[in-house]
Amino acid sequence: MNNRTEYMIGNYKLIWANPDNNPNNLYIEGVWNMRDTVGHDEWCVAVSLLADDMFAFNTFNCIRYTMKINNGTVVLIDKKITK
Repeated sequence: MNNRTEYMIGNYKLIWANPDNNPNNLYIEGVWNMRDTVGHDEWCVAVSLLADDMFAFNTFNCIRYTMKINNGTVVLIDKKITK
């Protein structure tokens, strides 16, 4: 992965940054950081775009979070262990 990969989710730019020594590497600047959902420092290892306003991400510790953007707020839809 380069320094970062950017995805458009509706009108928002979802950024997946290079995780080298930097947890919480998935975010929407000024709106949301994966730490807001996970609750602690963690690394994003995969991102899936599900719809215009939905995405999912997997953490290093094998948990998949499905998220939806609703009126500028990122909302947790589902959380699953993927081991």
